[in-house]
Amino acid sequence: MANTNSIPGRLLAVTINGNKIQCEQDATLTFTANISEETGCKATETDGAGGIPYVKRTVDSKDVSLSFSNKAFVSALKANTDVWNNVDLINLFIEGDLVVDYVFGTTQTVDYDYSHIITYSGTGFLSSVTLNAPVEGNASTDIEIVGNGKPTQTITAVTP
Repeated sequence: MANTNSIPGRLLAVTINGNKIQCEQDATLTFTANISEETGCKATETDGAGGIPYVKRTVDSKDVSLSFSNKAFVSALKANTDVWNNVDLINLFIEGDLVVDYVFGTTQTVDYDYSHIITYSGTGFLSSVTLNAPVEGNASTDIEIVGNGKPTQTITAVTP
């Protein structure tokens, strides 16, 4: 029986410029807020015990970033692949303008037939590509995209 209380990581997909990335191993979408603290002049009676002032904060900006790892595939060296791989990503970094459209979201399978698909999409910059070549184990690529503007959250009902 399928576990319907959690989303397995393998059901999250990354798409860049309309191209599905081949075999992500790990993917993380991070939302952050840049917060600054206001320094108080002196304590007042509305502050904490002993006249110690509470910190006041403001949100300066919000940000989103997407990082993921994918395996380095021998098929990446062949031109007949229908999905993007490490060679495509590195070529985009070397030759492209680094502006990308990204989609991060759930996917459906027979074992995990959720009632909704959730995606987060937006525009960003390809900020880093790292090709890893360990002494033992498989080669992989780590990629990071930093968002540029507000991302979109889409919740789509799945119709049978």
